[in-house]
Amino acid sequence: MHTRPDKARLDIGNVARTSHLSIAFDQDGNHYPPAQWAHVLPNGDFDWMTIPERGASPAFQLRDLPGLGNTVYADDSDEALIQRYAELLGAVLGETKRLFVFIHGFNNTHRQAANNIDALAGAVDTSNAVRLDVFWDGLNDSGRSTAVVPFRWRKSLVYSSLAGQIGLRRVLNRLPRPVEVIFVTHSRGAGVALATLADPFYAANICAPGGKPAGGQCRYDHEAPDYSRYSSIRMLMLAPAIGDEHIRQSTFDQISALAPVSIHMVANEKDRATCKTFLFPAHWFGDSRLGFQPSYIRGAEEGFTQNTQASFAYRTFAATGQSHAVTTYLQRKETRELMCAAGLSVDAACAPHPNTRNGNGNGNGMSSAQ
Repeated sequence: MHTRPDKARLDIGNVARTSHLSIAFDQDGNHYPPAQWAHVLPNGDFDWMTIPERGASPAFQLRDLPGLGNTVYADDSDEALIQRYAELLGAVLGETKRLFVFIHGFNNTHRQAANNIDALAGAVDTSNAVRLDVFWDGLNDSGRSTAVVPFRWRKSLVYSSLAGQIGLRRVLNRLPRPVEVIFVTHSRGAGVALATLADPFYAANICAPGGKPAGGQCRYDHEAPDYSRYSSIRMLMLAPAIGDEHIRQSTFDQISALAPVSIHMVANEKDRATCKTFLFPAHWFGDSRLGFQPSYIRGAEEGFTQNTQASFAYRTFAATGQSHAVTTYLQRKETRELMCAAGLSVDAACAPHPNTRNGNGNGNGMSSAQ
């Protein structure tokens, strides 16, 4: 099933008072509209939750939905929504200097995604900041427990990259002034964040930005990141289910052009979701090695910090049988310590932790605990 947002979550009526905004993207990185802006679409307001999915391998694309004349979006509809979101964010930011961006992972229903984002936001000090919750089409099994999910997982790799590269990037590119942006992600949400900042790799058969598959030219708009919109960037990634499509030399080269970047991550070396257990290697059916493999993490650290302004700090632990859930990672002392070291925790008792490894070569290396 496609992960479609709850219309109530997208309501923008209280954004000015709460400094809390939600935004949602379909599988192509196009925006679901809040009810207040439905008039910018050819079909006006519509209830996407009532539209059935179709076919053996169904798509759910706002540009092409059954029963709506196949024109939910006019050519300029998505750009109009992007501009409105950017203007709203700019107005809410005012003189605020920080924007928190929370992003959920793969195989979440909307309710699960919302709960996971709320858990992330509850653990982070968002005082004197604006909060942006990002929902993307990570697909889901409607709450059924399914152990082998390579096919929908592979689709989610593309959907997450498009949500970042096509959707979120264009919103942040239009912020009226530079701000510090802090991405807080779980699992595949890290792919959305990195695709916002640097162009990911797509397989040759994927209809991707700038690509021309066998069926014809892709219709994705494509912009380069506007790094002048960021005064600095911080990232906190829990169990990042990403690999070579984001962790590659082209990413490091693009990151080198950024404002100061600080990357923090926590991984479980025995996480069954990122290890993929005994079924097949972690780099098959969508690489997820950054979420568990120490040697791969060290390679990412070297790539991000070589000849750049970036720092890279990480903690790992090795715990068999623990779930991949957000709450599991938030309860780990490694996460709490790293969040303290990053200055992100709500814990007022935070103290520096010298064992945190970082891209400047300080500290005593990785920490591992059972």
